[in-house]
Amino acid sequence: MKNLFRKRRSRRYFSIKDLTVDMTRGTLLPEFLLDPYHYFLKISWPQFFGFLLSCFLTLNILSSLLIILDPSGEPLGNLTQDNFFLQAFFFSVQTTMTIGYGFLYPKSLYANVVVSGISFISFCFTAMSTGLVFARFSVPRAAAYGRS
Repeated sequence: MKNLFRKRRSRRYFSIKDLTVDMTRGTLLPEFLLDPYHYFLKISWPQFFGFLLSCFLTLNILSSLLIILDPSGEPLGNLTQDNFFLQAFFFSVQTTMTIGYGFLYPKSLYANVVVSGISFISFCFTAMSTGLVFARFSVPRAAAYGRS
């Protein structure tokens, strides 16, 4: 039987020898949440682009659902009733990528607020993904050949 009242050994989070702090010790959080920047630097390129694609699709699907939930019933101009979700999805893609063909446009105040939020979030997403791609290319790698 375990002794529930015995004194536990203290954990050492700070090492005086090399002056480092171990922030991951004793936590159940995944590495992705503890240090996302370094996580994205060390995953493979297919995993990295897969993550970017999943974020892009998630953002556009959620924003197209928000557009569909417009209380006025007519969120977009020139919107036909067939393939309503696809038209809202492609409008969201055009908004996030700042394409703006001009055929579909926000018609109600609700849709304009949603489009403003989509624009801000996509601006931040584009800036962060561009910075991560640059950082991945800038990581120094060992040469494949030795010095002669």
